[in-house]
Amino acid sequence: MTYTSVNPAAFGEVIASFKLASAGEVTENAQIAHEAQRRWAAVPAPARGRVIAQVGRLVEANMEALATLVSREIGKVYAEALGEVQEVIDTCDFFLGEGRRMYGQTIPSEMPDKQLFTFRNPVGSVMIITAANFPAAVPSWYFIPALLTGNSVVWKPAEQAGA
Repeated sequence: MTYTSVNPAAFGEVIASFKLASAGEVTENAQIAHEAQRRWAAVPAPARGRVIAQVGRLVEANMEALATLVSREIGKVYAEALGEVQEVIDTCDFFLGEGRRMYGQTIPSEMPDKQLFTFRNPVGSVMIITAANFPAAVPSWYFIPALLTGNSVVWKPAEQAGA
């Protein structure tokens, strides 16, 4: 099945058409993400932070085009769409430094002369499903930290904001 994204502010203006994934394709993509996650988790967290920084710079370099797409696809005022794209950049900038703070805790034990340690480890592959009202900012709040911590992400955007 195909979905066609239409500009709600200029009815009839097609933004993009794309094929909706079947259940089998979703399963296949989840398996690919699961396999990629093992390799991604092996990358040191500070290096993953640098990749997140590169994503932020790529978004920043294409800020106006992305804001235009958000505006056209969901009918959001351009200034608000620009602010939403800026939020993606800000999220990347914030999490870039978090790769160096991925440490656990040392906790006193109830047993004498013992300490408990916590470690932060990736959980694996995560599925993110997001709404159409904030198609760029809100997803970044989920997938940027998930990627930074060594997880892989399968993202299902809202059909109304799938481009």
